[in-house]
Amino acid sequence: MIAVPHDTNDTLLAPVALRLDQQLEELSALDQKELLYFVALSTDREPHTHERRCELLMTPATREVDCHG
Repeated sequence: MIAVPHDTNDTLLAPVALRLDQQLEELSALDQKELLYFVALSTDREPHTHERRCELLMTPATREVDCHG
């Protein structure tokens, strides 16, 4: 189902949503070991706890996504 923009804000956020979706799709193709390696490379940190992994995963997931227009 195609969502129709309701206002200008929806139109401005569309590229952000599309890029974020693309990044998440690329990350979902990685297995757990590859994902941990990718996170460590992207953040220059090695996460040792589940909470830290979740926190650090946001960095590569939002990389190259311009959220400020």
